[in-house]
Amino acid sequence: IQNRPIAYIFVKNKVIKTYTVHIEGMKCKNCAYKVQDAINDIDGAAATVQLKKKIAIVSCDREINLETLCQRIEKQGYTVSAIDD
Repeated sequence: IQNRPIAYIFVKNKVIKTYTVHIEGMKCKNCAYKVQDAINDIDGAAATVQLKKKIAIVSCDREINLETLCQRIEKQGYTVSAIDD
């Protein structure tokens, strides 16, 4: 993965819900990129990952399935320890 800044990604429509996802196992920028990309692939979701805090801020312009959100992150090799809304 290229060295790139973690960008603020925005959803196309009005944000109706924001989640803070606590993620275990992220150790470097590449980890954060993998998580961010996995979340951004979910229709209606956009993520900003804060590596030092080990969280992803997920903005949604529609209802998303939280189980799907967790599965996408865990498929990348990380563990979701909590989701705050």
